[in-house]
Amino acid sequence: MNNLLRISLILLLILSIAALAMGWMLFDQRQEIKGRLLAAEDTLVEVARTIERETPAELTDRDLPKMQIDRNQLQTYYGEDDQGNVIVGGPGTMDEVLRQLRGRAASQYAYYNDTRAALKQTREELAAKETEIEAKEEQLAQSIQAREQAEAEKTAALNSLGERDERIAGLNREMERMEGRIEEQRERVAELNDDVADLRQRNESKLAQIEDLRRRIAERPTVEDLDSDRDPIVETRDVMKGHKGQVLLVNRDWNFVILNMARDDHSVRRDLTLFVQRDDKLVGKVRVSDIKGDDRRLAVADIMDDWLQMPIEEGDYVFF
Repeated sequence: MNNLLRISLILLLILSIAALAMGWMLFDQRQEIKGRLLAAEDTLVEVARTIERETPAELTDRDLPKMQIDRNQLQTYYGEDDQGNVIVGGPGTMDEVLRQLRGRAASQYAYYNDTRAALKQTREELAAKETEIEAKEEQLAQSIQAREQAEAEKTAALNSLGERDERIAGLNREMERMEGRIEEQRERVAELNDDVADLRQRNESKLAQIEDLRRRIAERPTVEDLDSDRDPIVETRDVMKGHKGQVLLVNRDWNFVILNMARDDHSVRRDLTLFVQRDDKLVGKVRVSDIKGDDRRLAVADIMDDWLQMPIEEGDYVFF
């Protein structure tokens, strides 16, 4: 009896030490995950301050109101419907904030594409204007050459006594007509130069707008920036094999699922890899990233793309 008691005390001591070690390890992991989430929240808040709440009416509009994210709402993952049931997403949750941010970012990106198309059209118009100016300058050079030729003919005509007066009068009329055309051409060239200057100014303004939009788009975080690498090694010796639960919700934008775990099974833990099955077909694999609820019946799992045979759907079963 004493030996049995001694063995029991030793086992109890070993289990206590193991529980203390696991608690310490989980505390470190919790602090690391919390730090990553806070860094991601700070990044989202800063990115939102670069996204405009509305599309500019004019390209020259600046300092428009920016999006503001409520950090408390960003930290709220679950909500309640009208009957008080717990749901994922909805008003007042992180899902609403992220959808608004994605929508405004997509709108701003579309506006950037429209601006780029307008810049292309402006460049084409500028090229056409420059071609027209070159043609007008060539016409002006021809007119000047014709004038010089007329003056030469006038000089030659002065040497002819018989037709001098008549030819001089005709040449004078031709010179007046040429001068009128030259003046018109000069006025046209001045107008075209003004148009070119205006187009160049518009082009510089649009280039500045594109660079500003390009900088803002480059600062947006991607899904890969928000995801955290996890250690895929997990202890599975005490995990019971068989049916573990059912897929409750699929988020394809963030590539994760919400699982409704079996009521009497508490062996599921973080980083545990589960198979997804539909009828008698293997759908793919998911890796558990978090356990929710006091009864540990809700689990968040990342979809493993390398093992995906077909899209995971709500209602699919998971097993180990």
